Amino acid sequence: MAGFSGIDVSFCPRTPAVAVETVETETDAVAEDIEFLLSESSTNKGSKKLVKKSSSGASSVSSGIKLENISKSFKGVTVLKDVSWEVKKGEKVGLVGVNGAGKTTQLRIIAGLDEPDAGNLVKAKENMKISFLSQEFEVCLNRVLKEEFLSAFKEEMEISERLEKVQKAMYVKYEAEKRRRDGVRGSGIFEVKFAFEW
Repeated sequence: MAGFSGIDVSFCPRTPAVAVETVETETDAVAEDIEFLLSESSTNKGSKKLVKKSSSGASSVSSGIKLENISKSFKGVTVLKDVSWEVKKGEKVGLVGVNGAGKTTQLRIIAGLDEPDAGNLVKAKENMKISFLSQEFEVCLNRVLKEEFLSAFKEEMEISERLEKVQKAMYVKYEAEKRRRDGVRGSGIFEVKFAFEW
């Protein structure tokens, strides 16, 4: 992964046990890239820029996506420099790195939300749909990962909670009706008002 700009695509130890395939990285190259990013001046006039090409499905990627020598700068500060990596169909990877290393920038380029200054994004299929769960800084520390993930579906969670309350109320009513029925059972009167399954 030469030129992989300060980001480790690998298993994140804080996540629950999930099948994750790690992508090979060069630790020394990553450290050098981070050092280069931190020491580079805000003006980058003398740097060599690659010609930006728009490439979808035309390169050598049979499935998935491939970044080839992607570079991106914001206001003269280079965030990505010659980043190259590939994810094939079925692979599961994590994009891990320090703040400001360019993780979100890469995802935005892959999703088509940003254009690289140089390099190619190659998709196996031109009409491939790509999306990602963007970073959110407001994380509730007392929730487990599942609860945090489901919080993105707030409306659905509210509906689920209301349904749970209705189910509990129906059960209470069912139990009261059952007690009432049991009291009049000797008279031969029996009526089923509703059925409830747990």
